[in-house]
This record gives sequence, structure tokens and C-alpha cells, in this order.
Amino acid sequence: MMLVKQARSIGGRKAVAGFLWIFLLMEGLLLYVQTREGFAYGVRMFLALQSDRLSIGVVVVMFFTVFLLGRVAGKEILVDESNHIVVALTHTLFTLLVCLAFIWVVTYVSHIYIHEWWTGVALLALISGCIWMIAVRGIKRAGKGDGR
Repeated sequence: MMLVKQARSIGGRKAVAGFLWIFLLMEGLLLYVQTREGFAYGVRMFLALQSDRLSIGVVVVMFFTVFLLGRVAGKEILVDESNHIVVALTHTLFTLLVCLAFIWVVTYVSHIYIHEWWTGVALLALISGCIWMIAVRGIKRAGKGDGR
């Protein structure tokens, strides 16, 4: 049996690691897609997309949500011995709902109209799911003594 403080620390650390892996993968994929037509134009468009306030806000909100829920997931998996797949699915749903609520509030207040809601929801769900699958796998492995 592990202490709650240790479990929360492991959970937060593994969730942040999962977030960073997926964030860097998505940024690299976005850069690749943008530079297919022409490198200089693609890099300029990539940098323009990086300065979008809504995107930056979603990344920040998702980071803090993943960190806080990661601490909860660490306790649920290592102390309460909950099924890690169920924890990943519920935390994916929570992360998705928090991010969508943030997007909805910002777009409502700023009078921004988003044409492709379903594409954004699907992409956020995929990103959140991947983050949480990496995170719970790391938490589960850390509980077995392999803390890599």
C-alpha cells in the first residue's frame, strides 16, 4: 500500500509527462502539415497559429486539468486500486468537458463563431484519450516498482 501523498505525486508527474509527449507530437505533426506546400510559408503559418489566444488558452487549461486530475488518478490507481482503464476513460471525459466548457465560454464572450465544432471535439477527445492512456500506464507501472 502506498501513501496518498506519494500516489498523488506520481500521478501528477506521469500525467504531465503524458501531456508533454502528446503536445510535442501534435506540434510536430502540425509543423509537418504546414510545411508541405513550402517551407518558409509553412513555418510562417505555423508561427501564426502558435499566437492564437484561444489555442494557447486551451493548452493551458488542458495542462492544469491534466495535472490536477493526474493527482486524483494516482490516488485512485495506486491507493484505491481502481481499474486504470476506467480511470483513463473517466478522466478523458472530464478533461474533454473542461476544455469544451472553456472554449464555449471564450467563444460566446468574444463572439467567435466556430464552423467545425465536431472536428474540434473529435480532435480534443483523441488528444485527451492519448494523454490519459499514457498517464495511467505510467502510473500503473510506477505502482509496480518500475518508476520510469
